[in-house]
Amino acid sequence: MNTIQPIYKKKGETPLEAIERFRDEQIIKGDQSFEEARLTYLGRLDPMAEGVLLVGINVNEEERNQYLHLDKEYIVDILFGIESDTWDALGIVKVDENLLNKTSYIIDQSVLQEVVEDFVGTHQLPYPLYSSKPISGTPLFSIARMGGSVEELPTRDMTFLSIEIVSTEKRAFLDIQKEVIEDIKKVSGDFRQQIITESWQTISIPSEQEMNMVRVKVKCTSGTYMRTLAHEIGRRLQTSAIACGIIRTKVGEFEIN
Repeated sequence: MNTIQPIYKKKGETPLEAIERFRDEQIIKGDQSFEEARLTYLGRLDPMAEGVLLVGINVNEEERNQYLHLDKEYIVDILFGIESDTWDALGIVKVDENLLNKTSYIIDQSVLQEVVEDFVGTHQLPYPLYSSKPISGTPLFSIARMGGSVEELPTRDMTFLSIEIVSTEKRAFLDIQKEVIEDIKKVSGDFRQQIITESWQTISIPSEQEMNMVRVKVKCTSGTYMRTLAHEIGRRLQTSAIACGIIRTKVGEFEIN
């Protein structure tokens, strides 16, 4: 067998865990060829992200490279008023002080629309600190985990083909906090889960405080970070923001359905 297979990576899984689960599922179904099959994932997805992941089954390097630069589509939930060192929910978090002042923490919908529309096109944007981009041969996340610092994050061209605001809503912080902590429990391996969970648990926000959550649908080229998009939208709105949920709905012509 020599083919490309789309699978659904679950929230909490690493890509490697997802393809090994796929292997086990095929063996259970009776396809013993998967015991020795060479499986490789084509494109990364963060542990807290879910959705379409392409798996190469016994493909060579040339075949693999054909699928590494396909356009992508995502649904992203952007949470405003919170910042993290990973720019998503699987990071050490703290509160934007403006969040505690309800009278000043208001997202103007027309301004939000303008900011979102301004991102369509190609921009030089930073890699997240917790990413695999190497500096002098060392991935950024390794530098951060070892307590090192980066004076200025490296950047790359990120191209957004379209961004559509799907919905905007106010959500109680306690509900978001509970959901995020449950999602962190799904992550295995060493991703600083304990200290990250503690940072979420110790956030000091009034129990009645509502948070701004915006869902966007994004079409983009390969190598475009949804965590960067969330962070940059928040920055341009003069507040903090993280990608609280990421679903990859399409890779090339491969869709969830």
